[in-house]
Amino acid sequence: MKRSCTLNRYWLKPPDHLSDNLTTERSFSAQLFKGSKYLEHNQSVLAAVLQVLGIEKFPKSDPKEQQWRLVVDCAHPERIVLCENLAALKSPDDAIRLNTELWYVGGNNTRILENLSAEKLLLPIFYMCDWDYDGLRIYETVQRIMKDKNNVIGLLIPYDLNKKLPVDSPYHNSHWKSQLYFSGLTSEQYSQTAIDLINGLIENDQWVEEESQDFEAMLKHNNVIS
Repeated sequence: MKRSCTLNRYWLKPPDHLSDNLTTERSFSAQLFKGSKYLEHNQSVLAAVLQVLGIEKFPKSDPKEQQWRLVVDCAHPERIVLCENLAALKSPDDAIRLNTELWYVGGNNTRILENLSAEKLLLPIFYMCDWDYDGLRIYETVQRIMKDKNNVIGLLIPYDLNKKLPVDSPYHNSHWKSQLYFSGLTSEQYSQTAIDLINGLIENDQWVEEESQDFEAMLKHNNVIS
C-alpha cells in the first residue's frame, strides 16, 4: 500500500482499472505519466507500478514479440536472406552488391512470416543465424512456417569454424540440452553436414556467432553464389 500511495505523486491520472488492456510499458507510461519513456528512466516507480498491477512485466514489453519485419532492399534481388541478428542489416553493402535482399524478423518474432503473401516468397530464401540451441530452434520454426506455405528455406552453414566460442561466453544465454538426443532439435530438418557440425558443437559445449562469419564468404561456402 505504501508504494501505491507513493505512485500518486507521479502519475497524472490513475485509471479505475489499471490492469485492463495492458500493452507496452511505453504506452502505459505515455497515458499515465510524463511521457512514454518516464518509466524506463525511473526504475523505482516502474517497480511500484508492476507491484500495484500484480504483474512481473508488461505483456508486450519484449520488442521481439512485435510483429514487424525490417528489410534492406536492392534494385535487382536474386535471393532473400533472413537474419536472426541485425548485424548484416547495419552493414548491407555486400548484400546489395550481391543482389541479396535482407530481412530481419527479430529472433523469436517469426509469426510475421505466417502473414507473408505468395508474391514475397518467389525468390530463393535462406536463413542465417547463431549456431546455438536458440538460433537453430528458431530456424526449425521458420522452416515449418515455410513448409506450410509450400516453400523451402536453406540454412546457411558457417564456414569459419575457428570462430567457435564456448557457450558460457559473456552475454550469451543459449545452452545446449546435452541430456537430450541432438539437444532436443529435429535432426530430420538438417543436412548431414549440418548434423555433424551441431553434434560437434554440442559435444564441445561451443557455438558459432552469426556475426563472426563474412557475408559473401558464407554465401559462397553454401554454394548460393559462385
